[in-house]
Amino acid sequence: MQDFLNTTDIESGTDLVETPGALAEWLHGRGLLDAGAGVSPAEHARVLVLRERLRDALEAVTHGTSSDSAFARLDEIAAGVPLRVRFGAATHLEPAQRRDARAIGPILATVYDALGDTAVERLKVCRNESCRWAFYDTSRNRSGVWCSMAICGNRQKGRVYRSRHAADR
Repeated sequence: MQDFLNTTDIESGTDLVETPGALAEWLHGRGLLDAGAGVSPAEHARVLVLRERLRDALEAVTHGTSSDSAFARLDEIAAGVPLRVRFGAATHLEPAQRRDARAIGPILATVYDALGDTAVERLKVCRNESCRWAFYDTSRNRSGVWCSMAICGNRQKGRVYRSRHAADR
């Protein structure tokens, strides 16, 4: 889930899954798409929307704001993706065979599986609006709000300092 969210770097404007081909390659590299299977431009667009809606929902949870509308927007996407339960040694969700959900189905199934793991509680979105990088909070008390204290945290502290001392000038 973290890798998926971080396929785009908002600050630098780069995107690892910028094209349908790049998305197919990224999914194949993670075992989420069969070799040789492609992704249509329409599904590629839906996956990019899913990524940002998922980031919005995680950000709402991270920063303690209302997540109802963010979850509702995720539900809109998920409603059109057929998933099924697969039983065995490790019961899990997987996409039902449908050509228009080759990419989005495995991503949603992975997100669902991740939500069952308590580690996801430490997955957060950087509070810096120009960053919004997904990061794993390793602080003892789970109070991390920036992806990097040295970069985003320092920038924010500098902004606060400058705004406080602007009146002194």
